[in-house]
Amino acid sequence: GPPYAPQTASSGGVPQVIPDVPITSSFLLLYVMFFAIHLRIDIRNRHRGHKFIFSRAMLAFCVIRMATMSLRIVWACNRKNVSIGIAAQIFVYVGTVILFIMNWFFAQRITRAQHPRFGWSTPYRILQRGALVLLICCLLMLVTVALQSFFTLDKNIHRIDRNIQLAGLTYFALFSFAPNLILVVNALLPRYGKERIGEGNMTKNILILALAVTTLALGACFRAGTSWLNPTPLRAATPWYLSTTCFYVFSFTTEILVVILYAWTRFDLRFWVPDGAKKPGDYGGQHPRDSFTDHLDPSDMTLHMYQSDIFSDTRTLADSLRYGPSTLQMDEKTGAWKVKRSSRGSSTAASMSSRWSGFSGPGALSDSDIPAVPELP
Repeated sequence: GPPYAPQTASSGGVPQVIPDVPITSSFLLLYVMFFAIHLRIDIRNRHRGHKFIFSRAMLAFCVIRMATMSLRIVWACNRKNVSIGIAAQIFVYVGTVILFIMNWFFAQRITRAQHPRFGWSTPYRILQRGALVLLICCLLMLVTVALQSFFTLDKNIHRIDRNIQLAGLTYFALFSFAPNLILVVNALLPRYGKERIGEGNMTKNILILALAVTTLALGACFRAGTSWLNPTPLRAATPWYLSTTCFYVFSFTTEILVVILYAWTRFDLRFWVPDGAKKPGDYGGQHPRDSFTDHLDPSDMTLHMYQSDIFSDTRTLADSLRYGPSTLQMDEKTGAWKVKRSSRGSSTAASMSSRWSGFSGPGALSDSDIPAVPELP
């Protein structure tokens, strides 16, 4: 009785102890490591009052991928257990969508920064939300037909399920590449009232997003393209595009590269926007460093001074994790970024106030002591 084993070959096939378990274990270790890194960054940001919801989304994605790898390891050790195989395939679909949505919102933020009127317009909002709703619908349909195909032997139902699968995977591929198209349109349109998001050079932020989008789109387009080919019976020779190598390269390698890229480039700072932004001008009304200083006491000790842009210094990520109770702010005199330790109370502010009050005594300079500016000849 159901669930029935599949009648056609799928990408990666049924995992085996060798080589699937060693490969899957390596991916599991990588996802555990970068889950810890993104969690550490998120905790530091929360302590500093820096809210970035996509750090939580990245954590959720890592958890889903850890579950996916664990299920594949169990499936490799119990190859005849169809239920475990069903669960493993469902998790493969669910995880990728999170990264697609993250890139979609990053492209939206860049659009609103470069073209505030267009980015906040009603037609653009309808396009953004409509595309997201359609993506969720495709995900639900893919999960449904994947489950249904294991519980029926009706050929007509299998034909309908395949058509739905082709439509869903094709839309996944289009959606994964769409942020790059948005970036191209942003570059071609004339700009009026340009704003900024997060930290770092806008060009670098765009290149980082384009690289992440291209990497994910490569895997999504490969999966969609191969799904349009004729199904391969289980007894036939497995084609190269359904091999174990292609499965791990175009499914999990592309994803872990994006996870590493966003951790390395500090996407939590680059794509940050103020809370409550609802209209043109809201992105430029607040700077990320304000969210650090507004939630902390004044600082009295500089721990590290950056001589250049904080993203040009390779120690930025290490410093953010090293200095816990600290703030990241810009020096008023030099304009350089610096990491400062939080003060323990108001005694420092009082001592600083009394220190400056010493210049207001009788010996202080007055307007009459300042020499006059000579007239131009």
